[in-house]
Amino acid sequence: MASAAGRHSPQWDCPNMSDLRIVLLGKNGSENRRVANTILGRPVFDSEAPYYSQQHSDRISGELEERKITVINTHLLQLNLPQGVIIDGVRDCVSLSAPGPHVFVLVLQNNDFSEEDRHRVKYVLNLFSYQAMKHTIVLTTDDEPRRTTLTSRNNTIHDIIKECGGGHLKFNTVSTGWRSEMFRRTEEILKKECIEFLFCDMCEDEDKTQVDEDLRRSGASVRGDDKTYTKPASTGGVTTAGKAKLNIVLCGNNPTLKNSVSRILRGITRKPEREMSNVCVKSEETIDGRQISVIDLPALSRLSEEEVMCQTQSCVSLCDPGVHVFILVTPVTILTNEDRAEMEKIKEMFYSQEHFMVLFITELTVDESVSDFVESTESQRIVSLYGSWYSVMGLKDQRNSEQISKLFDRIESMKTIPYSLQMYMRASEKRVRHELEEKLRVRDNEVKEQQEKSKTLDDEDSASDPGDLRILLFGGTGRGKSTTGNTILGNRRFQSRHSSRLVTTVCQKGVGEVDGRSVAVIDTPGLFDPSLTKEQVVEEIMKCVSLSAPEPHAFIIVLSVGKMTPEEKDTLHMIKMIFGSKAADFCIVLFTRGDDLRGQTIQQYVERHDELKKLISECANRFLAFNNTRIQDQTQVTQLLCMIEEIKKFNQGQYFTNEMFEEAEISIEQRIEMIEENERQNLTQIKEFQAKYDREDKNIRKRLEEKKQKIAEKGDRLKKKFIEKEETFRREFEEKEKSDQKKRETEDQKRSEEEKQQGDEYHLRIEEMKREIEDQRIQYEEELKEREEEYRKREEEYKQEREKMRNEQEHIMTELRKKQEEEIKKRDSEEQMRKEQEEKEREEWKRKIKDAENDKETQEEIKQQQREWEEEKKRQMRELEEEERERKEKLEEQLREKQEELENKRKT
Repeated sequence: MASAAGRHSPQWDCPNMSDLRIVLLGKNGSENRRVANTILGRPVFDSEAPYYSQQHSDRISGELEERKITVINTHLLQLNLPQGVIIDGVRDCVSLSAPGPHVFVLVLQNNDFSEEDRHRVKYVLNLFSYQAMKHTIVLTTDDEPRRTTLTSRNNTIHDIIKECGGGHLKFNTVSTGWRSEMFRRTEEILKKECIEFLFCDMCEDEDKTQVDEDLRRSGASVRGDDKTYTKPASTGGVTTAGKAKLNIVLCGNNPTLKNSVSRILRGITRKPEREMSNVCVKSEETIDGRQISVIDLPALSRLSEEEVMCQTQSCVSLCDPGVHVFILVTPVTILTNEDRAEMEKIKEMFYSQEHFMVLFITELTVDESVSDFVESTESQRIVSLYGSWYSVMGLKDQRNSEQISKLFDRIESMKTIPYSLQMYMRASEKRVRHELEEKLRVRDNEVKEQQEKSKTLDDEDSASDPGDLRILLFGGTGRGKSTTGNTILGNRRFQSRHSSRLVTTVCQKGVGEVDGRSVAVIDTPGLFDPSLTKEQVVEEIMKCVSLSAPEPHAFIIVLSVGKMTPEEKDTLHMIKMIFGSKAADFCIVLFTRGDDLRGQTIQQYVERHDELKKLISECANRFLAFNNTRIQDQTQVTQLLCMIEEIKKFNQGQYFTNEMFEEAEISIEQRIEMIEENERQNLTQIKEFQAKYDREDKNIRKRLEEKKQKIAEKGDRLKKKFIEKEETFRREFEEKEKSDQKKRETEDQKRSEEEKQQGDEYHLRIEEMKREIEDQRIQYEEELKEREEEYRKREEEYKQEREKMRNEQEHIMTELRKKQEEEIKKRDSEEQMRKEQEEKEREEWKRKIKDAENDKETQEEIKQQQREWEEEKKRQMRELEEEERERKEKLEEQLREKQEELENKRKT
């Protein structure tokens, strides 16, 4: 089988340069053609090619320097190309450069290359292969500006040159020395990578037949000559009334939101009756003549690995010819750790950016605050992880139909090839392959780092000897690992913080003396740190092996008193996955925040939680509680050290050895091999299903053809039978005529007249039959006209009835609004009169107070009466406002009920 980068020969020494395949990439089409003509040594590409020819890839071959040169000229770096067109173009190039290109020549201009262009170049090259940058040579066709006028564009082009494995060359039409240098560098690249050519991820040899089938299904057309390969954009799928069927998969951690989106997409207003499911649920509806298929994918982070594989494969297999879009449903709120874990799992399983759209959901309507949230840096970072497509939807927005219409249009504008089972299997293979290669690369880096660390370990670390006690701390975010390490050592050796935010992101080691013996504590990153991937966490934890040299005595699983998260239930499983199943023999469960037990013992606390009992039983029932607020209390530390001594006795004085760790590594490799074998079996099963489907399709087509043939044969038989009867009748008549003629010669005139009479009667009968047939035809046409006229009258009556109903509805609504406006005017008039009366009374109070200014007692009495009057007015005002509010609500309710009633009548 091919490697990730290319094809290796068993006895590979140097690349075969007798047949060189070159892919040209550039923004300027005329410059591309000029370079191609110079490489081939003759003007084979038209320098003034029409625009339509620039939409496809061209391939031309020629002989140069005793080698065959094939140049594939592409236009994938042009501005504003849709993502689907770019992907189609990459597939074209992969096919035209089969079995694989040797080098990519990036034709650039110093004065026309921006940061956006650099990102586009990397995106296109990564579509070919993640190794494509190593096989790329930059060729500039214009002069570089002087250093005094160096711009950001020039810095950008220098950055892309640094990232390309073939370096930079300057194009020159007079001197073609750069061409020989390009051939030499290509040979160096292939020697360095130890491959014959670049093997592109988009078209593996094993799946070539299936890729052709995918192209056929999506409407592709392939020209067989050596000049061009073209394929129109198409999304594939069944069409209904001119609109393509859409297969949509809803992903995300929130089942309620996904269910709401599913109902809105399918135009359903009733509340769901089914409960949350752990399997894919498919629903189909026809909206505005378009068939919509919605698959609700369960939350993957809540499933086992086996269930994840089963459900992800199932959601793709439920869609024919494939999934048009995966919609990641995420709320307009800060993401939780579970949300982030779900997103990471979805991205890992489907391994595609071009088929994803992020859908931000708000429970209310889309307002300015929602738009600001979506445009925020964090939200856009999430969008970038899944490509570039996103949309926003409000669940209580009254314009649901408009929202859905825009969403469907946006999905269609993506113009991607449907995500098929074959793509899913290739994604699984690439994921496993990349993981293995990344692990090998990380292992190599770790070895180098550990070799460097071993030379620079400080005196404190070097003071550790085989007689030390070595402890590894494991746990989730904010569970107090660092604080526990400080409590064990009796001083603050590790940075800690009282929050749910993770402090430790790399392995740290602290050494101290406890009860007269040296103790080394290694603090590890949080097992479920949302800022790190699972692979990064595992890699960092594996570094702790060297820090606990020669090997650790105990693994401490740090939990806190309180609710246990789903991730923490898998802590021991993750430790066994990294260090092997024997690691459980060296584990102790330590609960922090022991002061939260509130008078009960840790044994009583554990007894009430079955999940904790299961975890602790796997650790040989070794557990205790720490109160890290009392760092000087060494009794709890002494209890921990006693437990570690029990572990040593239980394991006959041994600590966790390197051999056990190597067994765990072997187990991981065996599991990877099993996964690869399962994927190969799944691929075989898919091919068998495809063959079975093709056979059934062929049989159905054959049966339809046979049925069609039988109908045609039956018609031919009826026609032949009628002709035969007519011929027999005519022949019998002629024979009878001949016989009668002979008899007439011998018989008298009377017999002759009788025969003539019989002939006349026969012709008369024929004419009558013709007239009857004609009468029947005329009668049928008249009946048909009558039916058409009746249908037209019914249609007219129906239109009149609908128009009448609409006018009545408008009249009713107008009357209701008029009544409401009259009431509002009446209330406004009464309010105005009330305010004027109130103002008069207020002026009267002021006058009375002023008149009594010489009589303080009377004045105070008047003021008291005025305050009581003000209070009464306020109370009356509140009552009026309450009455007004109730009246408005009642009117709105009546108006809403009337609108609903009219809407129901309109629908029926």
